[in-house]
Amino acid sequence: MKLRYIVVACLASLAAYVCIYAFWVKKPVTFGWLHDSMLAKYGRLASLKNVRKLVILAGSNGRYSHSAKVFSEKLGINAVNMSIAASISVPYQIEQIKPYLSRGDIVYLPLETFNYCAPEKSYLRSTEGFFNLLYDKHAFFQMDIKKQYYAFSHTNIDVIVEDAIEKIMVVAGIKKRDDLQNEYGDQIGHTPEIAKKYKKYLKSQWHNYKAFVFDPNSYGTVKIGEFLKWAKERGITVIGGLPTTPTAWKIDDSFISALKDFYLKNGQKFVELPCRSQYGIEAFFDTTMHLNEKWQKIHSESVCDAIKQQIEIR
Repeated sequence: MKLRYIVVACLASLAAYVCIYAFWVKKPVTFGWLHDSMLAKYGRLASLKNVRKLVILAGSNGRYSHSAKVFSEKLGINAVNMSIAASISVPYQIEQIKPYLSRGDIVYLPLETFNYCAPEKSYLRSTEGFFNLLYDKHAFFQMDIKKQYYAFSHTNIDVIVEDAIEKIMVVAGIKKRDDLQNEYGDQIGHTPEIAKKYKKYLKSQWHNYKAFVFDPNSYGTVKIGEFLKWAKERGITVIGGLPTTPTAWKIDDSFISALKDFYLKNGQKFVELPCRSQYGIEAFFDTTMHLNEKWQKIHSESVCDAIKQQIEIR
């Protein structure tokens, strides 16, 4: 009898634990901005479903360093910046935008370079699993069982305590640093003036980088390649590009060559700016991959000029 009660108590405890994460925990400060950002971005993308458009997709360098507003104005095409954060895997983001893409659309991918050597484990551990557990149960249950397992591996009592603290912060009106975005999905408000307070940190990180590696057999590269082929079959143009990085970071010619060949062999395009998307410290905001608002515009205009040389927009 006692054993039965113990088993029932354990199962009840497990059910309660799952319910707490499924229906109570939200991490409104940590994940609230992400939820709001995704709603806004996908709302704009959905509004452009039946018109020709250009989509910018990458991690946070995509939204800080690239402006869909500039792309739209300079190229004369509807644009949306779907970039969110590098912690959300590219394979997942690709699957999310696919239903909104159609013949004639353009997707620009200035992906952070680790995506071209990322193992499957990095995908399994990426943020979207835990985020969907908290905010989108339908998307969560559509994920494979391994992804669901890794999402639950983020759960513990500490997270429940953190959630309670964040909810108190929201009630008290305490917010994290504003992540302002315009109607195109671009980061805004990251001015050169505000960037000055991050100057010391930028200097400390200026020479901290890992060699850029292209692994054609990695999980990330294979998944990106599958998307390039999928898009080619449907008349969708995908253009690869480099993320924005400091001039102190050395990019080997072999990496650029391999990356360019990868896009071309899959029937798509690749653009490389003369500066290789590298800029001095005055161009950056709070990290070594985020341009400030002034240089976001300058860089975006340069990318648009390069795209015009590759394809006919109008």
